Amino acid sequence: MAGVTGMMWQWDRKTGLKEAARQAIRHYERTRGRQPRICYANQAVLAIVASAGDSGQDLIVEGIPVCPLKGIAPFHLWVVEKAVDSDETQGDSRETQHKS
Repeated sequence: MAGVTGMMWQWDRKTGLKEAARQAIRHYERTRGRQPRICYANQAVLAIVASAGDSGQDLIVEGIPVCPLKGIAPFHLWVVEKAVDSDETQGDSRETQHKS
């Protein structure tokens, strides 16, 4: 994660992941004047979303993928313009699929 800057967003547990990501992405765009490339979330939270019938692995919000990343605390999102190296991600099937 060295050299990658972004915005950490803490969200209320009552707010769903999609709505929290939407709020974080819109706030990032308003405050930075740029669109982020990716939104990272805690892997366990994404698994809960997937088990609730919403595919956490294919979650796209506002056109931005929401992906798992090591080190993200539960109920936090990290919105960034540059993706981190694939060896720092955890369980992101999209990155491994694209490399095959």
